Amino acid sequence: MRYKLTKYNAFMNPDLEQIPSSELPLRLPPIPLESVEGWKEKPIKGLSQELVPLGPFTDFSDCDTSAVYFGERGGGPEMNYSGQVLNFAGKKVSRKESSLTHFVRQDVYDRLIIAQKALSQLAPGYYFKFYDGYRPLSVQQELYDIQRENVKKQNPEWQEDQGSDKQKLEAKRLIDEATHKAIAIPAADDDIESRAARPAPHTTGSAIDLRLIKLSQEGLKQLASLEEKKRSGVLKIEPEESKVFEEVQVWIQQQDLLVDKKENWLEEYRYGMQKALIFRNFSEIVDMGTGFDDFSAVAEMAFYENISEDKITEDDRKRRDNRRLLYKVMNDVGFLSYPGEWWHFSYGDQEWAANKKQPEALFGEVGLSEANRATEQARRLAYLKTIRSTRKGQDPILL
Repeated sequence: MRYKLTKYNAFMNPDLEQIPSSELPLRLPPIPLESVEGWKEKPIKGLSQELVPLGPFTDFSDCDTSAVYFGERGGGPEMNYSGQVLNFAGKKVSRKESSLTHFVRQDVYDRLIIAQKALSQLAPGYYFKFYDGYRPLSVQQELYDIQRENVKKQNPEWQEDQGSDKQKLEAKRLIDEATHKAIAIPAADDDIESRAARPAPHTTGSAIDLRLIKLSQEGLKQLASLEEKKRSGVLKIEPEESKVFEEVQVWIQQQDLLVDKKENWLEEYRYGMQKALIFRNFSEIVDMGTGFDDFSAVAEMAFYENISEDKITEDDRKRRDNRRLLYKVMNDVGFLSYPGEWWHFSYGDQEWAANKKQPEALFGEVGLSEANRATEQARRLAYLKTIRSTRKGQDPILL
């Protein structure tokens, strides 16, 4: 079942006005103080809607991706042959459990496309950088455990194993609540009832972590050139490349792809990889005030709204306006902006239902389909081959 998108009304806001002092072309409305109070009581309808990929090799490829929990671009080496890649907490990532591909529900995907169109009109040259979408329960548990240990270290007065039973329970409650503000509490594999009633947002495929980036003039130029190459057929397979192409032919024929995608798979591969490299190499992040997965008060979406005009610095004003832009394009298509994290948005989960005053959430916990797993396998093969070839000085587009 597919829900129709609500009428999109992004460019009819009377509060928008031109101001020359900002880097952005428009003055955007302030970000309201959002709430997800009551989310635990929201029942889940449980719509049957599979996950779909976004990013390279999809119809939504005008973006940058950074699968941080896969270790694509974490705190350690991006890719080394010992496998030592670190996540946001400085821990070695588990590529067996985490994904390189960002998967989301179809309704989330559809709204992101509309949000990107609005973003391109409000701020030409601006795009999304995606960090995280669907998370398997195992990854959610690992992240929660790491953050819980951080909370305990930051609050040594909360002792779960000291004092009376009442004091221990109160310490556990405080630790759990503080941890949940950053990483949603997962339920154990054998706790089916709890998982069904209160799944972590990312395990439902309803949540997406993202930020704004801006392509340079050179990047925009290369992007236009790439589109022209695709239209003119420059990226198609040549006779002398047939032997190399045979190694992936078996896999291609087994996939649930349209006929034209199968016949022109190498063209699609080159197009996807070159576009991904353009966004990676010719974009800069837009300053939002903190980095991704920052758990300080500054990371709260409306943080800069609390600074008065006579006291806010020019840099903080720009950060505030950047957040307003991100909030607007996402809120206008129905996303919830999680109040504690400027990068976290969701559509269809329990927090969304509570915030949007909906009687029920749309989506519960979900898993990867066989088609999703095939997509992930293809992405990993392309990623590994591209990174290794680049290190050898070869052109990854001409593999």
